[in-house]
Amino acid sequence: MQALKFLSNMLESLLGAVYLDSREDLNIVQDVLRRLGHWEVLECIINCNMDVQYPLSRLNMWAGIHFAAGLHVIRGPDVVAANL
Repeated sequence: MQALKFLSNMLESLLGAVYLDSREDLNIVQDVLRRLGHWEVLECIINCNMDVQYPLSRLNMWAGIHFAAGLHVIRGPDVVAANL
């Protein structure tokens, strides 16, 4: 597993555990994000209307809009291709 994926999985697990252990209290989750220094980054992403979508997801959305049916995105180890 790549390091960034490992860290994102770890953060996701931590936040999920905090959410469940706090009886679904989002204020406590927000406090944890603040203590980790992530809350400010998330606020900036939202306030600046930053595009943070994964490129393959963006391609799939674009294909769905422009080619409603018939275009399938194939992802290989080194290539992303469109197949009609």
